[in-house]
Amino acid sequence: MELKKICLFLFLSINFISYGQKVEKVEIDDLEKLLNQSSDKVLIFNFWATWCKPCIKEIPAFEEINSTRSEDAKVYLVSIDFKNQYDNRVVPFVEDKGIKSQVLFLDEDNPNIWMPRISNEWSGAIPSTLFIYNKKKYFVEKEFTLEELNEYINKLRK
Repeated sequence: MELKKICLFLFLSINFISYGQKVEKVEIDDLEKLLNQSSDKVLIFNFWATWCKPCIKEIPAFEEINSTRSEDAKVYLVSIDFKNQYDNRVVPFVEDKGIKSQVLFLDEDNPNIWMPRISNEWSGAIPSTLFIYNKKKYFVEKEFTLEELNEYINKLRK
């Protein structure tokens, strides 16, 4: 009987772990492929870091968009934390917060090289968000509320 309990515990643990959020490391070339993908949805790339308080404050709004607008919007949360913070800050943060949106970790060193490939308008400030719809790109450096995100998506889809 005890063996059955242990086996059940292991089975449930393995299944729980396998369904947890994975933070995928990407390089700028990989990210550009996502930026250039064809989609009938508004693609939303939010650039954030674990050390940025306004970034953390707005993540629930992006999570809400991810769960309620999945038919017309796709959210990517792109961490630009330092490379050495992947294991000890980014992954634990995503797990602790139970983030459901797709999380990418930009595994790059030199922002002067990769930032202009995302947007020439980017001053380096975060939070920043890139909206893409019908191959048009709209880059915004600001903290969003849920209401503002919904308004922006609605405007883009008109």
